[in-house]
Amino acid sequence: MPDTPSKKIITRPPVGDGALTSYHITRVRVPLFEIDLGQGVYHGNYFHLLELGREDFLRTIGFPYKEFMNRQLHLAVVEAAVSYRKPLRYDEMIEIHTAVPWTRTRSVGFFQVIFREGKDGTKQLCTRADLSMVCIRFSGRPALLPDEFVEIIERLRDLGIEQLKPQ
Repeated sequence: MPDTPSKKIITRPPVGDGALTSYHITRVRVPLFEIDLGQGVYHGNYFHLLELGREDFLRTIGFPYKEFMNRQLHLAVVEAAVSYRKPLRYDEMIEIHTAVPWTRTRSVGFFQVIFREGKDGTKQLCTRADLSMVCIRFSGRPALLPDEFVEIIERLRDLGIEQLKPQ
């Protein structure tokens, strides 16, 4: 992994199931403020890192989270399944892989994995997360996902994310 933060979008399965999917890579260093007294990332703070990956993904595909907010919408986590396999430590360069495996009229799924570089130079899977999010208005009432967002995600599935050019 390079030592500088960068973004990349590729098409292939991130881990496991073999289904072809488009996903985005965000590279960051683990910041000191995420570390607990055991010198690893506190388990609840992994959600901060996952959020960074999702925000970067949305920005890269041309529908930044700010666009949801401009429409008085929010994506609320309604279900999260997280598997912690290896600890993350301060200043490690990590990759956050983010994919959208499904959408429905009011909800969206995010699949995310976090890798770090092992001593032998290979990527080590550290964390895996499956999140279900529902679109809600600032009032708290459920809302439809914006058509433009759904269209972008569908184009990602049809074309592969490398070919997507935000308009």
